[in-house]
Amino acid sequence: MQAVQILVVFHVVFGALWFGGPLLVGSIVKSAAPHGRAAFHAATTVAARAGTLAVVGNLGALATGVGLIFMKYGGMKGLPVRFHIALGLSLVGAAVVLGLLKPTLGKLVSASAADGYDPSAARPSVKRLAMATGINHLVWLVCLVLMFAA
Repeated sequence: MQAVQILVVFHVVFGALWFGGPLLVGSIVKSAAPHGRAAFHAATTVAARAGTLAVVGNLGALATGVGLIFMKYGGMKGLPVRFHIALGLSLVGAAVVLGLLKPTLGKLVSASAADGYDPSAARPSVKRLAMATGINHLVWLVCLVLMFAA
């Protein structure tokens, strides 16, 4: 296999991690909240790991995408406009994952480990988590469409 083909395979794998990592974290955390502290803590711990997968996927897709830009197109100059847009959106996705998704998951994990566990106090963070995953998936979908638009 050529190096470009291998990089494309890794780019697709990282894109799948970026999308699939946080796929159900909002609903899992929301459904575990009323079942007690132990269930909520287990759900937030799993969700935090899934958020880490989203970070790895986003940054990996971004890095392999930049590598493909230079290996296949010879740099930014020969790149189609839709790839420039997708690259910018990948940076937005990185900001969402690193600035909104992961910190919210961290707050939920610490809230679940606190002695005064209150499921109603975690509700705003669960809503913020659902919003972050929704934005993340929208950005990913737009990037995917831009990769295959003619």
